[in-house]
Amino acid sequence: MSDRPQQRRSLYLGLTFLNLVSSVVLQMTDNAGVPADLVLCDTSDFSGLKDKLEKTGLFEHVDECVCMPPIDKMKKITALDERQKGMAQLAKDFPLPRLEQYTDLYVNLDASVAKLFYYALLSHGIKTRVYLVEEATATYAVSAVDNGSDFFCHESYGEDSFYHHIGGIHLYEPALYVGGNEDVALFPLQKIDLLTPDQKDVLLGLFPATEQIQEKIIFFEGCFHGDGLITDEYDLLMKIVERVGRENIIIKRHPRNKVDRYTDRGLKVMGNVNIPWEIMLLTQSLTGKLLISVASYTCMSPMTIYGKEYKAMILNDLKRGVVYFLNDPAYVKFISTVENHLNREKQNIWTPRSIKEMFVQLDYFMAGVEDEENE
Repeated sequence: MSDRPQQRRSLYLGLTFLNLVSSVVLQMTDNAGVPADLVLCDTSDFSGLKDKLEKTGLFEHVDECVCMPPIDKMKKITALDERQKGMAQLAKDFPLPRLEQYTDLYVNLDASVAKLFYYALLSHGIKTRVYLVEEATATYAVSAVDNGSDFFCHESYGEDSFYHHIGGIHLYEPALYVGGNEDVALFPLQKIDLLTPDQKDVLLGLFPATEQIQEKIIFFEGCFHGDGLITDEYDLLMKIVERVGRENIIIKRHPRNKVDRYTDRGLKVMGNVNIPWEIMLLTQSLTGKLLISVASYTCMSPMTIYGKEYKAMILNDLKRGVVYFLNDPAYVKFISTVENHLNREKQNIWTPRSIKEMFVQLDYFMAGVEDEENE
């Protein structure tokens, strides 16, 4: 890449809320002072964020981009005999918000939109290095250089292919990486707890403030229902409710689930589903709290992103139903690695193997909270 300009210029793609938060952290810390633009993709509902992000001064331009229709076209192109030609034309026609001499492209892992952006830039003669920015479990567990079964003819680009230009992965906790790419550089992201007050204020300014959660147990809904995957997540939740009492539990819905399955049944639900948990943690105390999910990364992020000590319970071993990514060996390895890391000094995370074991752990936690309240 000898023809790359010497002056760095970055382009960040906002694809999910956590990916966006991590990108803002990176631009405030390690990449501070590097000219950068940000594109908010319609892969998530970033309504109202454009103006707020522009006011931070971190990015010279903040653009919005309609990305989803081309993805639908990609699926149709896969059925064509001339897929290579079709994909190249799709990249060339992609409506990029602006063209600059970018040197670095920051994306989340294995997103079709990210690859489409890369090849669209390439079609205009703009060659970039690609950096992956933490976006939950997949960034730690999935290979960064395996194209799997995506839509692109990467091999037709030779040395200019997306996977030949990956420059590294930015992670809050590189020690947890199990993706197996020994030759890919790992860069530590600044833990949010260690940001300066001004930097924390930047993050807090992007989303409405949240009040301290009073309930003892926070249950994080998974993406299963919204993605059309059949599991017994709801049944497991109701077993927990029956054990601890509905007054002691609150549910944080998953942003991709459009239906509230809980309020009409008398369960408490956090408001504003689009406020990232990772932002809420800036003002939340986890003392006396137990975080529970089937397999949500939100049960791990207080440790990985903030370095906090807390209690959590992962119910992956209790679920019924087929969730393809939870059965992936890399994911299983990641959960085991997180469990060992969290429990290296004392047991902070439980992974019950039976309903009976889950009840014993719930009883133990509730009794401990009551003892603290009575002291």
